[in-house]
Amino acid sequence: MRIYLVRHGETLWNAEGRFQGSIDIELSEKGVKQSLALAAFMKDTRLDCIYSSTLKRAFVTADNIAKPKGITVIRDERLKEINCGEWEGKTWAEIQAAWPELSAQWSLAGGNVKMPGGESYQELKDRVTAALFDIIGKGGQDIMLVMHGAAIRALICGMLDLDITKRLCFDVYNTAVGIFDYNPESKRFKVALMNSTEHLPKELK
Repeated sequence: MRIYLVRHGETLWNAEGRFQGSIDIELSEKGVKQSLALAAFMKDTRLDCIYSSTLKRAFVTADNIAKPKGITVIRDERLKEINCGEWEGKTWAEIQAAWPELSAQWSLAGGNVKMPGGESYQELKDRVTAALFDIIGKGGQDIMLVMHGAAIRALICGMLDLDITKRLCFDVYNTAVGIFDYNPESKRFKVALMNSTEHLPKELK
């Protein structure tokens, strides 16, 4: 079984360095172009099903890939980005100024530190990993999940049985593709590709 992990296209808040979290931000013009470039690149790639976060930036990215293939995207609430609570809409500099002690703790430990009114990375990891195994149980040999940067990093930790503090070892660029092969007998994932943006022309990276 092959699992494709795809991050959504760029948003204006991505470009501005703002925490998006659960806020339903639209793709920017560049983000739409990125998603269409990925759709064109993957036009001959077999996919049995495509799952997406319910947030528009992920769903539109997924739908652009799915339409040429005649696939209907399945939305799953559990694939949403981490809930950043009161930090949503703010830059890291603004967060550090308003919550100096908590932001320092979050940066160092991260796993079980909750953002004010939000969730922890460990909760995110548990949520997205459970969703993946439910999706695997529904069948299909080639499955795509279109998600978010933090959610994908957390899911990779879940797939590879890594502590959530290892999440920052992975970059996940807008519309980057990761490929993982899953052996249902051993229940292990093997990395085939990480954070690939070969589908993007220079001006869209």
